[in-house]
Amino acid sequence: MSKRTDESTRTRRTVLKEAGVAGIGLTGLGLIGCGDDAGSGAGTAAAEAGTTAAGSTTSNGSTPACTLAPEMTEGPYYVDLERIRRDVTEDRPGLPLRLEIQVVDSSSCEPLENAAVDIWHCDALGVYSAIESAGTEDETFLRGVQLTGADGVATFKTIFPGWYPGRVTHIHLKVHEGGEADGSTYQGGHVAHTGQLFFPDKQVNEVYELEPYADHEGTRTLLSADSIYLGGDGARVHLIRADKSDLSKGLTGRITLGVDPDADPVEESTPGGSPDGMPPGGAPPS
Repeated sequence: MSKRTDESTRTRRTVLKEAGVAGIGLTGLGLIGCGDDAGSGAGTAAAEAGTTAAGSTTSNGSTPACTLAPEMTEGPYYVDLERIRRDVTEDRPGLPLRLEIQVVDSSSCEPLENAAVDIWHCDALGVYSAIESAGTEDETFLRGVQLTGADGVATFKTIFPGWYPGRVTHIHLKVHEGGEADGSTYQGGHVAHTGQLFFPDKQVNEVYELEPYADHEGTRTLLSADSIYLGGDGARVHLIRADKSDLSKGLTGRITLGVDPDADPVEESTPGGSPDGMPPGGAPPS
């Protein structure tokens, strides 16, 4: 089967989101300084997502504001490992991604120090670790927790995520507040935010021309056809090339999340039925 993409009709809401009006919630805070992209289209992507440098304005001329990041479903593949580590790759093949997630108080815009950012995502071929149905129940790749520093930033060394049928490319995350590090694990506290991170389609297409992503054939979902992205006012990570002339050298991804540290939100239901937007039959390809 050849690779295809599934793009539904562009609605007014989609157009507004791409223009940076509806999608300011996650990336429009602009508190992490973002460098120029290396000719990969990230500058365009940043403008589309409303990403700004501190003190500047978004692409639609509005002033950046600390907006509460929308709650999104955690999906069926969350595992409560609470393992503190920066490098989550476990030698999984894929394009290197340095992921910088800044967490700020949605009320004061001040960085939140010692917040625990918990991420998990599939590998280049759409497989999650720690899932029995995928045959990875004894593995923990692409899962980990980092505590934010005084600047509110948690940094991960990972790979660019792959995809699986029914969902656009994404990374899951939770932000925990009130707990503490106990050796190599995070203990206690409460979940203040559950969300997902997304990426501009143009740059995703470029990444998926590389190995091992190019080996994954099938019909891939775009942002404009992903019900969770659209239903949750999702916004996109700002991507910057490590090398302007060579995408294979890797990417840095930056995003700022406005979080209420005292919140204890109820898990969001998934639009359209099954958990995580998965089609009938469930598990991603193994």
